[in-house]
Amino acid sequence: SIELSGEELNEVLVIDNNNTILNPNQEKILELKINVKGKELIIGKILMKYSGFVKEVPIVIGSKSENFLFDISVFLSDKFKKIFVGKNIEAQFNLIEVGTNEKVDVVANYIIKDFEGNSHYEESETFFVLGEKNYMKEFPTQNLQEGKYVLGFEISYPGAFAVSSTTFSIEEKT
Repeated sequence: SIELSGEELNEVLVIDNNNTILNPNQEKILELKINVKGKELIIGKILMKYSGFVKEVPIVIGSKSENFLFDISVFLSDKFKKIFVGKNIEAQFNLIEVGTNEKVDVVANYIIKDFEGNSHYEESETFFVLGEKNYMKEFPTQNLQEGKYVLGFEISYPGAFAVSSTTFSIEEKT
C-alpha cells in the first residue's frame, strides 16, 4: 500500500493508485498529481508498506508564479549537508533577475522544516535586487533534534513569488 505522511502533502498531492502488486524484479511507475496554489514549501513523505516493512520517500515541493522575475536557489556545501547537533549551518542564496534589469524590492522568507511538515525556524527580511544578488547566511540549529530537515527560501515581490530549498541532516556525535 502507498500512503502520504504530512498534513500539507495530503492537501496538494494525489496518488492515482495507492495499492499495487509488484512481482520480483518488476518495476512500476507511480503517477502523482500535484496541485499547489500558492507560495508554499510543502514537505512530507510517501510511505511504501509491505508485510510489516515501510520504505519512506521524502518529498519536497516548491512552487513559483507564472510571471516570476527571479531565478532563485539555495545551496549548502558538503560541509553543511550533514552536521552535528548544536552546530549552525551556512547557506548560499542566489537571485538572478530574468528578463528585466530594474531595481526590485523583495521579501525573503527563510524556513527550516522537518519531513513531518513541522516548522522549526522562520525569519524574514526585505532588500532590493538589481540584476543579481548572491549572499551567505547562517542559521541556528540548537533547537533541532537528530534527523533530516529542509531549509526553504521563499522570495516574494509585487505580483509574483518563487520558492527554492535544500536538505540537510543532523546527527549525534559518536
